[in-house]
Amino acid sequence: MTDLPIIFEDNDLLVLNKAAGVIVNRATSHQQVSLQDQVSTYLGLTPPPLGLPAPDESTPPEVVFAFRAGMVHRLDKDTSGVILWAKNPPSLANLLRQFQARQVHKTYLCLVHGLEREREGRINLPLDRDRKNRQIMSVCPTGRFALTTYEVINYYRTFDAKRFLAIYQEKFPGKKLTANRLAQIYQGFSLMRAWPHTGRTHQIRAHLTHLGHPLVGDAAYLPRRKAALDHWWCPRQFLHAADIQLCHPFTGSPLHFSAPLPEDLQLALTWLSDQESL
Repeated sequence: MTDLPIIFEDNDLLVLNKAAGVIVNRATSHQQVSLQDQVSTYLGLTPPPLGLPAPDESTPPEVVFAFRAGMVHRLDKDTSGVILWAKNPPSLANLLRQFQARQVHKTYLCLVHGLEREREGRINLPLDRDRKNRQIMSVCPTGRFALTTYEVINYYRTFDAKRFLAIYQEKFPGKKLTANRLAQIYQGFSLMRAWPHTGRTHQIRAHLTHLGHPLVGDAAYLPRRKAALDHWWCPRQFLHAADIQLCHPFTGSPLHFSAPLPEDLQLALTWLSDQESL
């Protein structure tokens, strides 16, 4: 028995539905038990030592597998959804090649601030560490190539201000926040599907912020005041890895895995109204 949220497993591949708040890889920067630790225990692997330099392209598959403990790719701590793990060195080598060749197709669901005018779009802008804040990414002419496409699923034009103010004023009776002020802060929302065609850090978050539509609940990319208000009804960034398509690393057969929108993000949508389906 295991507590791992397994979507699929065979001799070569492990597909998990990662919960928000779980860190994927071990690191010296945190003490939290990572998903890499949990999977290592489940597969009977020795967790990789901390602080070792990443292997390069000439490193044998067995060494790469030991360094990554089978981890194929990452998701941000507060992003939920489908994530892949390889169970042996050849499978990991194959899956990494698929990622490098951009043959793995990932779909994310995200709720963003504002009403995006283009129902479908393409963001082809290079990304690099932000010069003022190294914890986030931003568009930079000298950054690495990054490509994201998206489509708007629904528009939400109004927010349940009455419900929000009742809770807020009960918690902070001395603070003034009016419905008019809330309407100025929240000027509609767009629910999107987004497809990252490259694998840059924070790619979707940075690209959509540059577009003028930061993710709801994203404390790193939103102004502090707006992020604080968001967290009353959406406790983390509204970003979910909804599904992934790839080829099996041993048989080559096409595979498609999905993870439903988790309860915390479903509840966040209940604050929105005047939905316009597309």
